[in-house]
Order: sequence, then structure tokens, then C-alpha cells
Amino acid sequence: MEIERRPDLSAPRSRALTTIHGTTGKDDPAFRSAMAELRAVEDAATQAVSE
Repeated sequence: MEIERRPDLSAPRSRALTTIHGTTGKDDPAFRSAMAELRAVEDAATQAVSE
């Protein structure tokens, strides 16, 4: 929920998901990079709601 309310989180999440779904598999460097971005977004959202 927090991610959807904040454009600074929802835009990178959307880009990461688009990249993830556009890769050929887990060995693709773009997949790994996008997963790292997705984790960072989720961590920021978790931190925002716990403050």
C-alpha cells in the first residue's frame, strides 16, 4: 500500500517489474539488477511505515 501512495517508490517498482518480466531468466544481469532495485523499494516502504 505504501508503495502505491508514493511516486518515488511506485515508479522504480514499476520499472523494475517491467525489466524483470522482460528478461530471459535469473542469469540475465538485467534480472539481477532489477531484483536489487525491487528489494530496495520494498525496504524503503517497510522503513517508511515503521517510522
